[in-house]
Amino acid sequence: MNTEWLRSFVEVARQQSYSRAAERLYLSQPTVYHHVRLLETHLGVRLLQQRGKRAELTAQGKTLFERAVHILEAVAALRAAAADDESLARGQLHVGAATTFGAYLLPWLLAAFHRLYPGIEITAKIVNDPEQLDALVRDGEIDVAINPGGQQSADLFKVPVMRDPMVLVAPPCHPLARLPFATPPGLAGIPLVVFPRRAAFRQALEIWFAEAGQPLAVVMTLGSQESIKRAVLAGAGVAVLSYCTVADEVAHGQLVAIPLRPRLERYWYLSLKAPVKASHPLEAFLRLLHSDGWIPSSLREQYATQAHPPREGETPALAHALHTALEMVP
Repeated sequence: MNTEWLRSFVEVARQQSYSRAAERLYLSQPTVYHHVRLLETHLGVRLLQQRGKRAELTAQGKTLFERAVHILEAVAALRAAAADDESLARGQLHVGAATTFGAYLLPWLLAAFHRLYPGIEITAKIVNDPEQLDALVRDGEIDVAINPGGQQSADLFKVPVMRDPMVLVAPPCHPLARLPFATPPGLAGIPLVVFPRRAAFRQALEIWFAEAGQPLAVVMTLGSQESIKRAVLAGAGVAVLSYCTVADEVAHGQLVAIPLRPRLERYWYLSLKAPVKASHPLEAFLRLLHSDGWIPSSLREQYATQAHPPREGETPALAHALHTALEMVP
């Protein structure tokens, strides 16, 4: 029996949809459908039936679903045990990250890890959906995820590991470029390039303005930090973006990054399956993440943990969180 058939069956049952299951598994819908049909033929029973737009478990499907989940977990554990080498001379590491961290910070982290442990095979998935990243961790598809979603659950160990500071981004010739910091009143009427309304990033920016009684003066709406940055470079207006997305342009004098007052930032969270049972490669990855030594010099001032001591009532972010995670490793 092919475990990929089981994986497709389990995901369709969870999502009640072949198309959503295909998105989660990074497969085509016909491939997922074919996997389920092959499994049904192999077992000689019907596992799923279509009711309108929903794919629902049959009676036999309900009976076999939990067993299929346990089989997949056992196979994943067997593979992890076989690949886990205490010497770190070989092994595998599967990492997931949200788009911004994945594009601008994860490559530095993985490159540093590879230099230290060249025998470890690394696979990374970049997904701009915190819930999907959590599902990949929960299902054992990846060992660890770093994303901006901090929703807790009983089957996930999730802690904030790094602050992501927002800055006002403008061309060097812009009238705001010489400001020591930017405030909502100071940006009144200034054309802004922003995310769509449904984006969490846009919602945080609207709250930041609303708390000062100021509306946004939107001149353009684009769907990614990279496209917004390009629009600012082209002279369309100014924008509020994660500092890591513009660090290179700031270093080369193409853009100016102006701090915000009050400060606007978000957390990136570390997500591990609970209870934590880290392989040797994963434990090494967590310790490297904890070290801060992998952060490039152009970003270290903004992103190293020491640059942002915890506020009253907060845990000490990266150091405390990863210490806690590593203490949980058997």
